[in-house]
Amino acid sequence: DHQAVVPFQRETPVQQKGGGERVSSYGGGAEAPIIHELAFLGVGDHKDTQVIAQISQHQPRALAWDGVRDNLYVAGLGTDSLLQIQRASQVTIAAGMETTLANGATKCGPDGVAVADDGAVLVWCSFSRSVERVRFGDATDPAAPGTRDTKLAPGPSLLPSALTADEHAGMELFASASPEVSRRGGLACASCHPEVRADGLSWRIDKHELQTPLLAGRVVGTHPYKWDGGDPTLRDSLTSTMKRLGGNGLDAKQTSMLAAYLEAVPAVRTPTREPAAVARGKALFDGPALGCRSCHDGKSYTDQERHKLAGTLAESDTPSLVGLAASAPYYHDGSAATLEALLRDRGAVHGMADTAKLLDKQVADLTAFLETL
Repeated sequence: DHQAVVPFQRETPVQQKGGGERVSSYGGGAEAPIIHELAFLGVGDHKDTQVIAQISQHQPRALAWDGVRDNLYVAGLGTDSLLQIQRASQVTIAAGMETTLANGATKCGPDGVAVADDGAVLVWCSFSRSVERVRFGDATDPAAPGTRDTKLAPGPSLLPSALTADEHAGMELFASASPEVSRRGGLACASCHPEVRADGLSWRIDKHELQTPLLAGRVVGTHPYKWDGGDPTLRDSLTSTMKRLGGNGLDAKQTSMLAAYLEAVPAVRTPTREPAAVARGKALFDGPALGCRSCHDGKSYTDQERHKLAGTLAESDTPSLVGLAASAPYYHDGSAATLEALLRDRGAVHGMADTAKLLDKQVADLTAFLETL
C-alpha cells in the first residue's frame, strides 16, 4: 500500500529539569531520555509523508504485516512484548492488543516476527532459542470469531546457547528494560549500547559531555572504568551506572551475571585495510616520535592509568583502542567525529600528542592501522 514502517528510538542526550539542566542522572525524572517510536513513511504516490507514533515496545527489533487482515505486529526486545496495530495501512489506524511473551521465568527476547497463513504470529525468541506462536483474538477475525483473548504456544528450544548459564542470564539482563536497571524500566543497557557497542552520542552527565563507550571486547583487563577512571572494578561500574539510570539496582548475583556476559562478548570484526599502509601506520604508532605506546600499549592498548589532559575532566582514563573503527566519535567528549579529525587537530587540543604535523599520507597510514585494532 505504498507505505514503509520504520521502528526507531529517539534519544535526548541533554535533559531538562524545571527549566534548567538535569545533572547526575540520565535515567531519572518523569520523562525517559529514550523513547521508542514508529515512523510511517509514504512512498510512491504518497511520497514525502511521515507520521510518527510512540510505542511502549522497548527496542522494537522486528515487524511483520498481515496483509489479509491489515494488522501490523511490532515486537519489543527490551519489554519482551508484542503489539498488534489494527488497520495499519488506513487513516483509521488503531492500537490493538498487546501481550507479554515471557513464559513464566523464561524470557523470549523477540528478534524476529512472521505471520502464518491462518493469521497467527510466529515470534523468534532469541533468548529461549524457540519459536512462539501467538494468536490475538479479534471479534472480526473469521478464524476466531467473537473472541478477544490472546493465546501463546511456546515451541521447543531449537539449539542450546553458546554462553554459560551466568553469561546467558547476563545477556538477558543487558537487553531488559526493568525497574532494577532504570527508573520505571525506561532504559536498558542495550538502549545506549546496541549490540554491546555504542549509540555514537555524547551524553550530558554531571555537566560534562561524555560519549557512550564501546563495550564489546573492551571490558577485560581495561579497569578502571568510566571516562574519569572513577570505578576500580567492572562490578563497581555497573552498580554506579544503575544509580545514574535511576534504577532500584541489581543484586550481587545479577551484577556478577551481567559482568560475566560483558566479559564474554568478543571484540567487533575489524575492517580490512591495505597491508602496506597498515604496516607503515604501525611503525608510526610504535615509534618514539608520537609516543602512542607510552599510554596505549599491551593487549588492550591501554596503560590502565589516569592522566591530566586538557579538557573538562580533572583526569581521564586511558581508553582501550580495541574496535576503534566501530567506536566513533572519539575522546571522552566525542569532540573528534573521525579518526582523521583526531589525528589532525584534536590530539593537540586535548594535550595528548602533536599529530597535526603529520603529512596527509602519514595520517592515512596511521588511520589504516588504528582501524585494524
